[in-house]
Amino acid sequence: MIKFRVGKWTVIPLENCLLQGERKSVVIPKVMDLLLYFSNHENRVLSIQQLSEAIWPNEFVGDNAIYNLIGQLRKALGDNAAKPAYIETLSKKGYRL
Repeated sequence: MIKFRVGKWTVIPLENCLLQGERKSVVIPKVMDLLLYFSNHENRVLSIQQLSEAIWPNEFVGDNAIYNLIGQLRKALGDNAAKPAYIETLSKKGYRL
């Protein structure tokens, strides 16, 4: 995958980069993995467990690891958990792009 769009952002996975006009956000590889997983499952509610298994296959990580990545991705996208434009939180269920 060379690049794709998420809302107003152009995502360049090989560079771990998000572009919106002159604005550029560079993220760590795990955050890009999360965004890629979300984009491949767009509009589906993904549980913490699903996200953990996708990002850290064959490893056990706590829920805080996912919360941390979600927070970093929201920051990179300029998203707000209270009024999400990109990543919606569904209480007790998970997250949706």
